[in-house]
Amino acid sequence: MEPVTLNMTGCMPEPGFLEGLRELCTRYGVLMVFDETLTGFRLALGGAQEYFGVTPDLCTFAKAIGGGFPVAAFAGRREVMQVIEDNRVLAVGTYNGHPLAAAAVLETIRQLEANDGEAFRLIRRYTQMAKDGMEALARKHGVDMIVQGMPGALFPVFTKKEKIINHRDAPGQRQLPQAQPLYGPAEGPRHPAQQPPLLLPLPTQRRTSSTSSPPWMRPWPSWPRRREPP
Repeated sequence: MEPVTLNMTGCMPEPGFLEGLRELCTRYGVLMVFDETLTGFRLALGGAQEYFGVTPDLCTFAKAIGGGFPVAAFAGRREVMQVIEDNRVLAVGTYNGHPLAAAAVLETIRQLEANDGEAFRLIRRYTQMAKDGMEALARKHGVDMIVQGMPGALFPVFTKKEKIINHRDAPGQRQLPQAQPLYGPAEGPRHPAQQPPLLLPLPTQRRTSSTSSPPWMRPWPSWPRRREPP
């Protein structure tokens, strides 16, 4: 699960939500997994789990840990990760431990740790400035808009609502009705992130001469027919 559902108008978790999930997962013996692809190294050096104070059993990070380099990582509790060390679960990859990616991760961590985490203070400061500016402009021009998200990732949402906390609260006017037949009959307003891609028809007009088309658009020449033996 995403601790902050950024792909759903940037919904921050309500107070007690993550804590409640942590309690339920512990009670029923279910692994709690955080997808920190978007929150890792944006909210804090320890990701959303550090920011919210809720520790999952497993978590994933993406290229943000390497400052944009093609690198990813997963981590977890010792007893969970032990299955890899014992070879009970195979975890292999062509670029596992690649020196260039590993160097990028180490340098990114050094930069984020510098000056007692000054980078994160700047992220929060500039994010708040952007949020306040967008909301002020919306009020000035009479636009119904709220700005949601987290430090480092903002989502302007055009709605009369004061806050959106789940997909059911997502504004109906943002749905893509053209895409609904691909899912079947609509059962209600959908959030844009739930919509399938909008499929556009191909042009039906045909060219009269293939020589007027760019080379990559011209049809392949017909191959000569194989002559059958007498």
